[in-house]
Amino acid sequence: MHRRRRRSAVRLAAVLVAALAACQSSNDAPPRPTSRAGPSSVRAVALMARADSVYRRDYDSARVAYDSTIAVARQDGDSAIVARALTSRGNAAWRLARYDEADSIGRTALEMKLRLRLDGELAKSYVALGLLTQARGQLEQAEKLLTSGLAAAQAVHDSAYIARSYGNLGLVHTDLGDFARARRELEAARAMAAARGDSILEVNSSINLGKLELEVGDPAAAEPSLRAARIRSAELRHAVGEENALGQLARAYASRGEHALAIEHLDSALAIARSHGLREPEADDLELMAELYQSAGRYRESLRYLERARGLSDSLDMLTKLAHVSLAEARAYAALGNLPAASARATTMLARLRREGARSDELEAELLAAELAQRRGDSSAARAWLDSASRVAASLGVGIARVRLGITRARVLDAAGRAREVVVALDAMAADSALLTAAEQVERDGLLARSHLSVGNADSAVSAGRRAVAGVERIRGRMSTSELRAGYTADRATIYADLVLALLRKGAVEEAFRVADAARGRALTERLGAEARSLPSTTQRDVAELRDLLARIEVLTARLRATDSARTRERGGTGSFVASALTRQLAAARREFESLRVRVSQREPGAAIIGATTVDVREVQRSLAPNEALLEFFSISDQLVTFVVRRDGVAWRSQPVGRDALAERVKSARSISANPTASEDAPLRALHALLIAPLERAHLLDGVRDLDVVTHGALAYLPFAALRRDGASGGRYLVEDYNIATLGSASALAALRARAPVAAPDGASILAPLPGELQGSREEAYVVAASYGGTTPVIGAGATEAALRTALGRAVVVHVATHGVFDARSPMFSGIRLVAPRTGVRAENDGRLETHEVLALDVRSRLVFLSGCETALGPAWSTSFERTEDYVTLAQAFLFAGAQNVVATLWRIEDRSAAELAGAFYRSLATKSPVEALAEAQRSLIRRDRYRRPYYWAAYVVSGRGCIQCATMRVGVKP
Repeated sequence: MHRRRRRSAVRLAAVLVAALAACQSSNDAPPRPTSRAGPSSVRAVALMARADSVYRRDYDSARVAYDSTIAVARQDGDSAIVARALTSRGNAAWRLARYDEADSIGRTALEMKLRLRLDGELAKSYVALGLLTQARGQLEQAEKLLTSGLAAAQAVHDSAYIARSYGNLGLVHTDLGDFARARRELEAARAMAAARGDSILEVNSSINLGKLELEVGDPAAAEPSLRAARIRSAELRHAVGEENALGQLARAYASRGEHALAIEHLDSALAIARSHGLREPEADDLELMAELYQSAGRYRESLRYLERARGLSDSLDMLTKLAHVSLAEARAYAALGNLPAASARATTMLARLRREGARSDELEAELLAAELAQRRGDSSAARAWLDSASRVAASLGVGIARVRLGITRARVLDAAGRAREVVVALDAMAADSALLTAAEQVERDGLLARSHLSVGNADSAVSAGRRAVAGVERIRGRMSTSELRAGYTADRATIYADLVLALLRKGAVEEAFRVADAARGRALTERLGAEARSLPSTTQRDVAELRDLLARIEVLTARLRATDSARTRERGGTGSFVASALTRQLAAARREFESLRVRVSQREPGAAIIGATTVDVREVQRSLAPNEALLEFFSISDQLVTFVVRRDGVAWRSQPVGRDALAERVKSARSISANPTASEDAPLRALHALLIAPLERAHLLDGVRDLDVVTHGALAYLPFAALRRDGASGGRYLVEDYNIATLGSASALAALRARAPVAAPDGASILAPLPGELQGSREEAYVVAASYGGTTPVIGAGATEAALRTALGRAVVVHVATHGVFDARSPMFSGIRLVAPRTGVRAENDGRLETHEVLALDVRSRLVFLSGCETALGPAWSTSFERTEDYVTLAQAFLFAGAQNVVATLWRIEDRSAAELAGAFYRSLATKSPVEALAEAQRSLIRRDRYRRPYYWAAYVVSGRGCIQCATMRVGVKP
């Protein structure tokens, strides 16, 4: 399976045009030498001063004021004021994104100054036109204009414009990839501005030096100056500078995997850009936001931001920005499988990029074109693009370019199935390996693992695969939003799959099982965060030390990359000495991190319940009964691996069905099961033949009565009880042969069974808050109450959230017959409906108990029965099994909060059948565990013609402790 390389945000070749605007804002009010064009108009001079005072507050008003100045100056014959006002008028038009107008006015002003020999005014015109030209992506022309501006300023000893010209040239040379020259110019500009007391230019120069540090791969060096520049810009009320600093800080945080901070800073930058009409910076911020989502595999969201960025870039005629947006769109389309759109976006800008000398962007475009050509099956075109990219990388002469080229070459060879050449290509990168970012290390190791696996070298595949998986887990752990983490991991599912397959090939079945369990959906874990309920139970000192080590590793990597970028091929031994020292420090820091990570314990039982810890196979085996088996299904791109864990060992089987095909089968089976009139059961039979029958034929389920099912992806939404075997008399349903429980992870089983039940003083609490909407819920409540002598159900007004909270802390059994409310966008706000009080409504008693609230409860109930709509669902079902979503449910939340077992539902339940099943369940519960009781209740409905179809009984699933030591779990018919 082809895997697309994703750029690190820190090394994007993006031209952040906000930097141009920042420098330009310091060019707005230069010293004005004496005019050689005749007498000065007092009226025009006064109007000009007024227009200048308005300029920084309101560009549109300033434009009107400059027009008035020009008119008066022409009446009074003051040509010098006309020329000056035209220049400022052109700048105002540029601020308002009227580029053609700005260019026309600016050139008219320059021609007048040359004709009138206003030598002291020439620099301002050259700088204004140079920045405008750069914004349009015409870098070489911009360099010429800005060089002319520097010469004009030097000719009249204008220190202010000498400094500004150096700063602006530094920006152009940054975009051209001449980083050493850019650094000299930007540092000169900052020093000269400080000497002159020009705070605006000094701040802008600091921001642009920060941008340069990001371009060469050193975010740690960029952050201090950018933070200081942001604060100083706010003090100066310099909106352009503040927006720019925020945007650059967002890039720095994104490069370090601090996505929450990056998004926070981008939101602030976008707010400033919009409120001040800064359309160029707004386009930059939209592009970076898109890249953040793209780096996490959220391609459709990325395209939405890129569409807005393209619209702004088109309207502003910004070549460089359009190029960056096009490349980002190409990557997103390629990831979504739309290769024609991806190829069109990747190649349309190449000619213009070459013409303008934007070599970094040209390299990115050619590398992407090579990948896309190979994905189309055109190997010769791919080789041609790689050869061209090799020449561009050589001209750049820095290790970062070689890294980009090497990984892309390996990716192309991998797509072509040339595994041995992949290994050779990656080995050739050894000299630059210290420059790899964490994401690039993951990709390199993942490619190595798959290549070694393809040629039969299982040992090397396992070694590389372990490094790759460990890298994915580290990066994922530092992403601060669950959506980004889920998308990032899903986009790298092949890394886990390759390691699982390599381990199975080596016969390391137990380790393969652990890796497969680690690849499961972890939405609930991700949304809890590292601090919730002391998860995991590591000391704060250990956690802080791990974080500090990660930060140190990032800083050392960035410094090493910066050293490489700054070192020319002719430079002597000093750079090599520094690089060697940094390499040694980096290796030591990485060893220390791995050692500490191994020592850190994650054995908090609650963590295991929601999948936050790595499975201990021996603990799982010890927790199983002799007649019990745990099944874990691991679906990958082209096959389904099933692990069978029993007390005496772990076995596995593989079926040739890919992830997408399996998801389609699950959808068909669900649609039939959830339809009360459906009579077709072929999908249910097909899935039994795929998932269960091979295990039975291999005698892996001999003697088994209880099945604990751990599912991944689409299988989490399959009603396993309804799977139907082929045979006489229509075939038996799976629940007729086995008692079935579901689990979020394998480690949850051992954790739940190790957790001692907490005493609950009361017997049962039964709530039916919505008898008007769910008429059968009243009957259901009384049926359940009949199993508990003396228990009175709470129906209607008394069934509040407060009442449920109290019951969960006191009652052995809590049964709630109500509506489930599922929030696909924010699953932590999914919940169940209750009654809100007429007065005194508070968050903890607002008529809705949500998942995030459940997590904070201390639940003492041994059984929580959620007889509602879709109370067992997570977000993936609602989004057509979108791969970036995973299994987060109310059931898991209740288990984490302390419940021993939870019964929930997969779809809307018919009122009458709900009452029937509840009655049968509680009658069986007198002598059986919740898992056995649910199976018996489902069988009882199967035996009745009216309720035989899966719609009436298959929606119910039980999660939790199960039947081990059932005698200690009896909840009985009497408290």
